[in-house]
Amino acid sequence: MNEQVQPDDLDALMQRIRANVEARKASTEAQVIVPDNVSAVAAPIDAGRQHYAAVEILAFYDVAFLRAAHLAILGREPDGEVASRLLQQLRLGDITRIDVIDTLRASDEAGVRGVRISGLGRARFADNIRRSAITRKLAALVRISRNIPRLASYMRQVISRVDLAERKVQQLEGQLKEALAARAAAEARMLERIETLSGRVANIEERSQAAGERDGDR
Repeated sequence: MNEQVQPDDLDALMQRIRANVEARKASTEAQVIVPDNVSAVAAPIDAGRQHYAAVEILAFYDVAFLRAAHLAILGREPDGEVASRLLQQLRLGDITRIDVIDTLRASDEAGVRGVRISGLGRARFADNIRRSAITRKLAALVRISRNIPRLASYMRQVISRVDLAERKVQQLEGQLKEALAARAAAEARMLERIETLSGRVANIEERSQAAGERDGDR
C-alpha cells in the first residue's frame, strides 16, 4: 500500500495551526494602540460639519477610519481606553466598522453633537450580508477542524479494513491455488486409474476371445 498519513501527524498540524493563530492574536492585541501623534497627521475628514454620508466615513480603514468616525460623530480625535478597545476589536474582526459607528452614535457625546449620517441603513444592510457570508465560512471551518480527529479515526478504520481485506484476498488466492492443484492431481490420478482399468478390460477381452476361439476349434 501507499505511505499512510498518520493521525498523530494531523493532530500535531492542528496544534501548530492553533498556536500560530494565538501568537498572531497576541501580537495584534499588543499593537492595538492609537498613536500618540495621530493629531499631527492630516485629518481624514472635516469635523466642522453636521451632516455626513456613510460612504465618506467608510472609505477609511483601521486608525484612519477610527479617526474619521470620531471626528465626524464626536467632533474630536479618538483617545482613551474606549478608542483603543474599539480599534483592537476592529483589527481582530470581533466588530465591523458599522459597529464602531453605531457605538459612537449611541454615546451621550454624540447625542449632544447631533450629527446626521445618511446612507447608514444601506451600508448596514451590505455589512450584514458580508458578515453573514464570513460567518458561514468561519462556521464551516470550525466544523471541519472539529471533524478532523473524527476523520483521522475514520481513516484509521478504513485503512485497517483495507489491510484486513487484502490479507483475506491473499489467503483466498492461496487456498484457490491449493484447491486447483489438488484438483489437477486428482484428475491426473483418475486418468491414470481409467487407463489402467481400460488396459485390464482390454486384456480380459483378448483372453476371453482367445478362449472362445480355442473352444471353437474343438
